Amino acid sequence: MRSEETVLSYVGYESMRNAGFDIVRNNELKKEIIQLFELTYDRSQDRNNRVGQVFVEVQKIKHARFMRKSGFRFAPFDYDSLIEDKEYLSWLHSIKNNREWVNSTFKESLEETLRVTQLIKDELNESQ
Repeated sequence: MRSEETVLSYVGYESMRNAGFDIVRNNELKKEIIQLFELTYDRSQDRNNRVGQVFVEVQKIKHARFMRKSGFRFAPFDYDSLIEDKEYLSWLHSIKNNREWVNSTFKESLEETLRVTQLIKDELNESQ
């Protein structure tokens, strides 16, 4: 399900869906467009949402160990114990892995978007 935080615009896709997918004559292109929106983008959004849920838990860990200085600047309450804190180190590792996971997902989505965009351009050029 798409959330209101979705960065992607589904306006064109929703218009095409409302008009009927038959407006795209090339069946392979039609399939590629549907997969892009229904599979690729939904998977990216799902992963982003799951990481967002982890972020809420991470905030609890951060607030127990850091003091807000100003804006987005924080300082550890006890630096020496922090560098030995296994939960904190695990938290850092988790953040790194989650960022890599989401970044790779968005990179795959971008590559797929570019590929489908080129298919659309090719189809438009052939029909002229």
